[in-house]
Amino acid sequence: MRIARLVTMAALSAALAATLVAGPGGAAAPRRTALVVGHHLDPTTLSAEQTTTAAFQSVFAHITEQLVIFAPDKAEVRPWLATGWKWVNPTTLEMKVRAGVKFTNGEEFDAEAARYSIEVLMRAGPYGMWTRGALNRIDVVDKTTLRVHLNRQAAYFLPLLARGGFVYPPRYHRENPQRYGSRPIGTGPFVLREWARGSHIVLERFPGYWGGPHPIERVTFRIIPEDTARMAALEAGEIDIALNAPITYYNRLKINRDLALHTMPGLRKFTAFFNTRLEGPLRDRRVRVAMNHAVDQKAIANRVFGGQAKPLEGQWFLPAEYGYSAAVKAYGYNPERARKLLAEAGVPNGFETALRYTVGRYPLDKELGEIVSSYLEAVGIKVRQFPLEYGEFLRQRTAGQMGPIHQWGLLVPPDAHFSFTLYIKGSIYRFHDYPEEWDRLIDQAAQELDPRKRLALYERLNKMAYDDPFGIYLIVPNDLYAVNRRVQNFTPRFDEVLWLFDVKFQ
Repeated sequence: MRIARLVTMAALSAALAATLVAGPGGAAAPRRTALVVGHHLDPTTLSAEQTTTAAFQSVFAHITEQLVIFAPDKAEVRPWLATGWKWVNPTTLEMKVRAGVKFTNGEEFDAEAARYSIEVLMRAGPYGMWTRGALNRIDVVDKTTLRVHLNRQAAYFLPLLARGGFVYPPRYHRENPQRYGSRPIGTGPFVLREWARGSHIVLERFPGYWGGPHPIERVTFRIIPEDTARMAALEAGEIDIALNAPITYYNRLKINRDLALHTMPGLRKFTAFFNTRLEGPLRDRRVRVAMNHAVDQKAIANRVFGGQAKPLEGQWFLPAEYGYSAAVKAYGYNPERARKLLAEAGVPNGFETALRYTVGRYPLDKELGEIVSSYLEAVGIKVRQFPLEYGEFLRQRTAGQMGPIHQWGLLVPPDAHFSFTLYIKGSIYRFHDYPEEWDRLIDQAAQELDPRKRLALYERLNKMAYDDPFGIYLIVPNDLYAVNRRVQNFTPRFDEVLWLFDVKFQ
C-alpha cells in the first residue's frame, strides 16, 4: 500500500539523514567563555510589537523583558518586572512593578513605562486579533503602581501579557518604533552588540542588570537553517545549544555522551486548513469530515515521528490545555466511513484538490504533506501538491493564494481564547465561515471569568468545530533541544521560547 510505503520511507529517510551527521562525540571541546546557540531561523525583527514568532522571541527575550511570564511547563502566569497584581473589579487590574530598574540606555523603568508598553501591545498588529479593542485606558497611580481599565471583562488578559507584554523605553521607542526592530533596547541581562543578517547575532552581558550580572559574558546565535549542518555543528562542539533539533535525530543524539536531550510536549498544532470560500466539494461539511476520517493521525505520530508527537483527536486541543473537551471524541481512522461520506456528498469517485505545505520550516513538514496527500488519495481524492519554502508560503498566504487546502503548524498559548480567536470573523487566519453563534460564543467565553462556565462555552465551540471542521486536525510534535553537557541549568519551555536566564557553564 502506497501509504504504508510513504510512512516507512519517511521514517527510514529521517533515520538515514541522522546517520550522515558527524560521528559520535567523545573528544571534549575547550571550555568556552561564551555561549553559542544554533538557531534554525534568521529573525526578521527583534521587536515583540512586530511579531509573535517564538523563534524570534528566543533572541530578543534576553534584551527586552516582560511584565509577567508563563511558568516553563504550564500556562501559569508568574511575576517578572511586575511584582504583583489584583483585580479591583471585573474590568480593572491594579499592577505593581519593580522599583530601581533601568533600561540599558539609562531610561527609567517605572509605572509610566509599563503603561506605555501595554498600550503598544494592545495596538500592535500581530496581537490585534486577540485584544479586540479591550483596552479603555491606563492610569498611573504612582511610580510603581498602575491601573488598567478594560472596556469589558477579559479572562485572557494576564495570559496575553505573558505572551507579548514586553516593555519598551518610552522615549527611545517613541522616537522611531520601526528602528526598534533592528536596534532594541530593554531591561534585560544582555544588549545587542552585532547582527549580521543570515549569519549571526551577538548579545553581550549588561553589567548593570537589575538581577545581577549574568554568568555568561556573550551569547552568539549562529543562523544554521539546515538540520544536518546544525546537528554537525552540535556534535563537533561548535555550538552549545541546538534549537529545533529534529525529532528524527533523537536516537542518534541520545547516545552521545557529550549531549543532554530535553523534550517538551509541544503546542504547535499541525493542521490542513480548508478554504471553503472557494467553489467545490469542500463546502460540504460531509466532505471535510470524510477527510478527517481518511488520515491516520496516530500512525503518523507513532511511526513517522517516532512517538514524539501527539495526535489531535477531533479538536484543536490536547488534554493538558485549557479548552480541551473530553466530550469530543476522535474521528478515528476509517477510510470506509470516509468513502461513504464522500458518496453521500455526491462525489463517490472523489475529486481533485490542491495542498500547499511548508518545506524545511518544521520537523518533517514535507513528509507530513506527502503522507496526508497519500491518505486522501487512498479514498479517491486526487491531490496536487505544492511544497513551498516558508517565505514563499507566507507570501502566497498573505496574497490570498493558498488554494483549497494549506497545511502548517500554528503555535498559540494554551488558553482556548488564543486558538478560537484565530477563527473569528475578520481574522486573516479564517478561511471557513461559521454562523453568528460561533463569534458570539468566542466573545462570551473571552469575558467569562468563571473558569467552569468558560470551559463549557469552549466545549460548545469544540463540538461545532468537530461537526463542521475547519481543517484536518493532525498532530502536535514534541519540542526537542540538544544541549552540550557543559551547559548547566537549561530548562525547555512549552512555548518554544529559549530561556537563558538561568544557564551557566560548568
